[in-house]
Amino acid sequence: MTGQKVLPLVVRIERAAPPERTDALEAAALAVLTLLDDPRALGDGEWAEAVRSWEDIGIRKVVRRARGAEWRRVLDLPGITVTSGTAEVRVHPPVPLDDWPKDLSRLQVSGTDLTDSAPPGPAREVTLWVNPELEMSAGKAMAQAGHAAQLAWWGSDERARQAWRDR
Repeated sequence: MTGQKVLPLVVRIERAAPPERTDALEAAALAVLTLLDDPRALGDGEWAEAVRSWEDIGIRKVVRRARGAEWRRVLDLPGITVTSGTAEVRVHPPVPLDDWPKDLSRLQVSGTDLTDSAPPGPAREVTLWVNPELEMSAGKAMAQAGHAAQLAWWGSDERARQAWRDR
């Protein structure tokens, strides 16, 4: 597909303290929503054209992992970092499928197999359910959580979006 763009999500996974799986999924969903609502992604913002062309062609998301110096380099690139519980996820403006920034393209997709040390807590006001019968890495599940959050955002009216912002 010509001109296809990808939304890069980078999860911080330190060897000594990897995030909980549920926290990583929540952070990915929040990161996507935060990007979609960021002034740089709206109207004439500096990321707006990239976001629009990404949404027009398909909303593909790719999750990669970083630690240590890799994570610090990622922080120097344009993007937004979101924290949820034990997880940090950085979302970057959409990039061409075949032309990632060097510091993102070096990161690995594999190695995102995260677990929860305890069952997730009670359901929140907005809950995304993942079928436990589907076997997928946390990275793949994070991309799916991001898709679900984006579709919910698109289906929400301004009042619902404002309620989310207020929380």
